[in-house]
Amino acid sequence: MPRLFNVPLLGAFLLTLLACQARTLEESRAAETGQCTRCHGGEQNQTGAPPRVIGSDPAAAGAHSAHVEAGALAGALACSECHLDPRDDRSQHGNGKVDVTFGALARTGGAAPSYDPATGTCSNVYCHGGTATTAPRWTAVDGAAAACGACHGTPGNPVPATHPSLAPGAATDLTSCAACHPATVGSDGKILAASGKHVNGEVDVRAEAKHPQGWSSPSLHGAAAAQNVRACLECHAAKGEPHVTGLVCASCHDAVAGGKDWTVTCNTCHGDATDPSGAPPADLSGNTATTARGVGAHRQHVGGSSLAPAFDCSFCHPKPGTVLDGTHLDGQVELTGYTGADGVWKSSAKDPGFSPSSASCATSYCHGAFQNGNAANAPVWTRVGEGQAACGTCHGVPPPAPHPLVPSDLAGCNACHPQTVSATGELIPPSSGGKHVDGAIQFSGGHEPSWMDTTSTNFHANSAVRSLSSCKVCHGQSLDGSTGFGGSCGRCHDRPGQPWATNCTMCHGGTDNATGAPPKATWGRQGDPVRTGAHTAHVTQGSSGAVFDCSVCHVTPADALAAGHIDGDTATVTFTGVAVPTGGATPTFDRASASCASTYCHGATLSGGRNPNPVWTSTGTGQAACGTCHGVPPPPDVHPPVSSNLTGCNPCHPDTVSPSGTIIPRSAGGKHVDGTIQAASGHDADWMNTASPKFHAYSANQGLASCQWCHGADLSGGSAGVACGQCHDANLPAGVASWRANCTMCHGDTASGRASPPRATWGNNVPSGATNVRIGAHVSHASFDCALCHSKPADALTPGHIDAATAQVTFSGVATQGMSGTAWNRTAATCTSTYCHAANGGSNPTPIWTLVGQGQANCGSCHGNPPNDGGQDRHVFHVNLGWGCDVCHSNTPHVDGKRDVVLYTGTVITTGWTSQQSCNTLACHGAG
Repeated sequence: MPRLFNVPLLGAFLLTLLACQARTLEESRAAETGQCTRCHGGEQNQTGAPPRVIGSDPAAAGAHSAHVEAGALAGALACSECHLDPRDDRSQHGNGKVDVTFGALARTGGAAPSYDPATGTCSNVYCHGGTATTAPRWTAVDGAAAACGACHGTPGNPVPATHPSLAPGAATDLTSCAACHPATVGSDGKILAASGKHVNGEVDVRAEAKHPQGWSSPSLHGAAAAQNVRACLECHAAKGEPHVTGLVCASCHDAVAGGKDWTVTCNTCHGDATDPSGAPPADLSGNTATTARGVGAHRQHVGGSSLAPAFDCSFCHPKPGTVLDGTHLDGQVELTGYTGADGVWKSSAKDPGFSPSSASCATSYCHGAFQNGNAANAPVWTRVGEGQAACGTCHGVPPPAPHPLVPSDLAGCNACHPQTVSATGELIPPSSGGKHVDGAIQFSGGHEPSWMDTTSTNFHANSAVRSLSSCKVCHGQSLDGSTGFGGSCGRCHDRPGQPWATNCTMCHGGTDNATGAPPKATWGRQGDPVRTGAHTAHVTQGSSGAVFDCSVCHVTPADALAAGHIDGDTATVTFTGVAVPTGGATPTFDRASASCASTYCHGATLSGGRNPNPVWTSTGTGQAACGTCHGVPPPPDVHPPVSSNLTGCNPCHPDTVSPSGTIIPRSAGGKHVDGTIQAASGHDADWMNTASPKFHAYSANQGLASCQWCHGADLSGGSAGVACGQCHDANLPAGVASWRANCTMCHGDTASGRASPPRATWGNNVPSGATNVRIGAHVSHASFDCALCHSKPADALTPGHIDAATAQVTFSGVATQGMSGTAWNRTAATCTSTYCHAANGGSNPTPIWTLVGQGQANCGSCHGNPPNDGGQDRHVFHVNLGWGCDVCHSNTPHVDGKRDVVLYTGTVITTGWTSQQSCNTLACHGAG
């Protein structure tokens, strides 16, 4: 019998099945369109996360909202952090169960998260600490699982061993977390969820809190602290109670400071343990060499010396009260002017102008930035021991105007700066109360009692004779006391009708005469023989008859205050007037040897003197005796030959020497040593007597220098006023303008106008005729110019012409053509190797000059007859044919330096000796 179905039960089943199928289809369509809230969620947010779940399992709602909504601890998490997102992967969606598949955040740091559906707990999830011990229950939504400390340790809970230890106070204070995690925790201890740094897969730690291995070494953490110690103090307390980390700086650094408070002990970080100033070496980088900029000259400045006191750090830097002051340990080395409390230094020591690139100070007070200092001085900080602080580098010694002009030895500084420089010229060390480089210029206007003590080396005259400039500072430019600081020099030194400034003998001289010339020397210098020397011999009349004014050797001042007068320790010698030779060398005085040279007074322009460079201090030794300045008589090349007896001087110098041979004194009108040579006509009666051996032409033949002495360099009159032309310009040959160009005046033939002998120069015609070498074969050579054998002068005054007893032979032109070794032998009266007589195989190549008319110039004597043509016998061949010389050398010049070939027919084959000789165009050689 057929079984009957229960229709009502079956209907219910079908309805349920249809509903299920419809729900699954709806979820599928919702997943495809991203409308998650059509099936679940949508009550607390629009993420699709429950509450509102599919089915009735309470675990399906759980802590969904706490995860997908931003809270106080973290931002919102995506569904994909715990489930596959069906929009990307639908393999687990709509399968009738809830699958948990953790995303990247949960697995951060290698975590292996898992979810236990039976207990509803997560474990090993990064978001909750990443360990099995932190397993929050999904349905426990009371906030305990997300409380601070539930996922990792906190102050108040033990922190991991890898976390730095915390100070006791920080262990209960969440605000301490902000020191190292400022982007995660605020200064109030609350999580900065909005920053996105909490639960983001990374541990947010401030860069300065990330210490590398070996951080405890001073070379690491010390260098960092020097750049910004405030970053260190975020976590570490400098001293006292710790506030974040338990490590306090003082726990190590006080020991380095020798048990003292390290924050006020400078040499804890830099400097030397033995020097509390803390000045390097060493610097913060450990450098100890002075060439390192951090070291440099620190020790020279803070240590003090004889030059300057020890300078505190405040002279160049803002000096901190402690190491923690705001401008200290900030990565910058600040160079400033004085920052201390001393009012004097505040006004003087300004910005030193330090340049890091050159390591030099350009405007430091200590090195020249003060009144009259060396403003250009810029010492280099790293060049220690190179004299950059030597005396004279920071200011001149002495300083320039308006400082008084004083000597460069430091003893002169004492008079005005007795608190700085001792009387012996030594700087008084600051340790002994010296004031050098103390920020002020101390000046004392008073003189010590010894200033007026004539027996003391400090007597004021000793200073005055070096320079009056320092006196003028207080006593006025005219030393009349006009400045109001001191009295007038005239109060003591003026004499009736004689102001002190024009009284030369007040300071020197007055012993031998009233000229002011020593002896005596200036005050305190009497022991120097050069200062006295031969002054008296020059300013008073002696055997030389001359008296010299002071101006001959010195610039004579208008008074003692004249510029250049009292300006040094020794007198300046400046020669003028009669001391200076006209057209000669500049006279000089050498103080070391105490001698003068090139002075007119001692023979600079004269000749024959025995002692033209007298020694100033050798007085009374005959240095001015007659014959020391010029010869007696002067040499014959510059002076007519006269007797060495002084009576012989009188005829030409009657205003200088008396007939008895004594120098006429200047007081009697004598002219000796007056800058001019006076000479009267002193020739005896035979000077113009042509029959006398004293005839003046004899002297002229020896040289014109003695004539020029009186008659002038051009013999146009000179001091004698008598010119040679007055007689010798009469009856000049046609075309000759002056006796100087009239060769026949002295030699040659006046009738023919030929300048060559016969006649020889005056007195040289004996023996007469050609046997006299001076005459010889001149006539035979008349067709040749004089320049062939002599240097032909422009006129009689040409140098080298009238200067010796015999004429000079100098061959040139045709005489030397093609020849070498051309020479003249006066003893043998022969010439050799001349073209004229020795060109080509002649019988007499060295003719004797005085054998005139004896066939020495016959054809064949100079070249062969026929000539030798190098062994080719061309000349011999033609002569043997009966041809004479005229056939090939018709009317050609003879002895002209060329060998011309001109046929008797007039055909020119060649002229000269340079072209190729060829006769192949002539009939005699086959041409026609």
